Formats: sequence, C-alpha cells, structure tokens
Amino acid sequence: MAVGRNERRSRSLCACAHRPQLASYSAQFPASLSLLKLLLRPCRQSEKPLHGIYTNRMLNISQRGAKSEYLYSKFQKVAQLLPNNVYVTSNRRNPVWGAPELLSLMLNIMQDLLTNFPSWKWDFLINLSETDIPIVPNADLIRILNAHRGQILVKATDTAKHEFIKSQGLGKAFFQCDDYVWLLGDRQPMDGVVIHGGSDWLILPRYFCAYAALPEQQDSLVRKLVAWYANVILPVESFFHTLAYNSAFCELVVNSNLRFVNWQRPRGCSCRLNQTADWCGCSPSVFSGPRDLYRLHKARLLHSSSPTSPQLQFFARKFDSTIDVAMVNYAEVHLIGRELPDSSRNLNLFLESVYSSQYDQPHQAGGDSAVPGALLGFRFLASTAAKFAQALDRCIDDYS
Repeated sequence: MAVGRNERRSRSLCACAHRPQLASYSAQFPASLSLLKLLLRPCRQSEKPLHGIYTNRMLNISQRGAKSEYLYSKFQKVAQLLPNNVYVTSNRRNPVWGAPELLSLMLNIMQDLLTNFPSWKWDFLINLSETDIPIVPNADLIRILNAHRGQILVKATDTAKHEFIKSQGLGKAFFQCDDYVWLLGDRQPMDGVVIHGGSDWLILPRYFCAYAALPEQQDSLVRKLVAWYANVILPVESFFHTLAYNSAFCELVVNSNLRFVNWQRPRGCSCRLNQTADWCGCSPSVFSGPRDLYRLHKARLLHSSSPTSPQLQFFARKFDSTIDVAMVNYAEVHLIGRELPDSSRNLNLFLESVYSSQYDQPHQAGGDSAVPGALLGFRFLASTAAKFAQALDRCIDDYS
C-alpha cells in the first residue's frame, strides 16, 4: 500500500511539472561540459576521451585520483595549453568503488563549477571515465543534445523496483571511513519517495545540476535525499534518477544516456565468488575481438537512420589499451574519423611506463641512493597494515 501512495504522489508531481526557463548559451548548438574522472595511470589511455570529444564548444573539467601524482601533473600541462576549455580541479579524492563519497564528489564538483566558473557557458554536464570513447563524430552529439535541450537524460533499469532496491543494497546502511566501506545493517526506506535508478553515466542540464548541488536552490526533497544517500553504496546509480522523477522536473526526464555499455554478465561479476566481501557489483567488459567490433558498427549505423533519437549511443565503454589497443585505434580511426599522428609508430602496440624518476624514486633520509626494491615492498606492506588498523580504530570511534 505504501508503494501505491508513493506512485500516486509521483504522478501528482508530474502533473505540476513545467519546463524551466532555459538560459541557453548558444543560439543554435548547445555547449556541453564533460566531467572526466581519471583514476588509472596510463596517460595515453587517459587522453583518449579528451581527444574524442574536444572541440572549441566543449568544456572539460578533470578530476584526478588523490594518489595519481603522475596523471595530475600531465593534465595540469594540458589545462595550461587549453585554459579556456580544460580545468583540472584541485579537489582531488581517491574514491572507493561504489562508496557513498562518489555522490558528494559529483555534487561538490557541480557546486565548484557553478560557483567559481560562472563565465563558463554550458548547457549539459556529461560524466566520463578514461575507458569511454565516442563512436560517432561530435556533430552527432551536438545534434542530439540540441534536440533534447533542457531535458534530463538518465538511463533507467529494466529491473522491477523491489528487485532493484534489493540488488543495490538500498535496504542496507553503509558507512565509509577513509578507503574502507563497512556494512552496518538493515534500515527503513524513505517515506513518500519512489526510488528510481539505473546507470550512473548521466547527461544533466545546467539547471538540474544547480538544483541538486547549490544550497540556495535546494528544496526539502534534495536535502532529504542527500542525507539519506550518505549511507548508500553505488549512490550515483539512483540519486539523480530518484531526484528527477520525484521532483517537479519529472516530465523532462528522458530514459537514455547515449551510452553503449559492454555488459557481458555473468562474466563481469566474478567478485561475487569472493566470500570475504560484504557487497559486490558487476563491471562491464572491455571491447575486444570481431564480435564486439560488429556490435560497435551496428550501434554506429543507427545514427544514419534516426539522427536525433534519444536511444542512440554516442559513448561506448569499456575500452582499455592494456587489453586491446587495436580496438581503441579502430574506434578512433574508423568510427569517429580521427587521424592518428603519422609520427607515431607501432600504434597497435601498447607500452606503459610504470616508473617516473620525478614521482616514483624514493630516497633514504639524508642521502641520494635509492631504497632497495625488497625493502620498499616490506615497508609498503607494513605501512598498509598499520594504516588499516589505525583507520579501523578511528572509524569505530567516529561511528560510535
């Protein structure tokens, strides 16, 4: 009965929905802003999404993992070369997979962007990772966004709501402290709110980002959801969906995120065999081989038959040069028409440097000689064990 009341409430809200007054910053084409979250070390792979989407109408804000000094320095140089289009935030974090902090990361970057960069004119925010590559030219993305200006593009799950809530652990309470997430136990659902969810890859209009992130524009619904999702794992997979469908903007939601995600279950769910994990999710597979090549071409051909359909797929994931660099190069050359540099040799080979003398060469105190590798390994294991014990004690004290 409670679900029925919530569904009636949702329909009544949608009946009052209105299209917001859009302050579009382009008369003909929307300007999009991509939030590029990079956690891996390979610089060449991390540059792929930026190369694929960069135009003078694309603004990019990059977030580095707190432990990735090498990547952070590399992309700071990119930002210096393109100061009007690329910004590398100093708000660096080391997000844990599925952790509640992922939502606060998204909201804080939105708030930082809207507050500190008012001169940046953009209409949509698109979150990306280093494993995303566009499979059609930028002109196709601009055409699609122009056709859906002011709409909220989030992909909903096909799973029934009660099954989704169970599979996502939304009936459980989790607590994050440092780099660890702890399962605390069961908890009651929110009253008067219908849970929605799906993919955590989003395309959000500017006004909706302001509504979700700016305190002066938040209402009681936003504040209630932010507080409740502070103890939710995988929060981005349902927070923005739930907010959009329960708000006055629910009629502006489009069930699409323009993504082609390479799901191959149960192949990507191997961690569920680990009995030591409190919770486990699934991960998409990397595009590799003739079968995946055919699927990418099939998705690409749909753009010619229905060029403005929201069900088109612009970004595909996952691509990984350490697994199949030839697939990455093929997507760039044959799907989006990008020319690879002629000066590059052996493009179908991937060589990754795991050492930088600037960031990776530790020295003994008071001397210039490098610490032997075996001793470094022992120190790493010892320090990791000590940090874990300290974090556990502190987290228990904080929670109690």
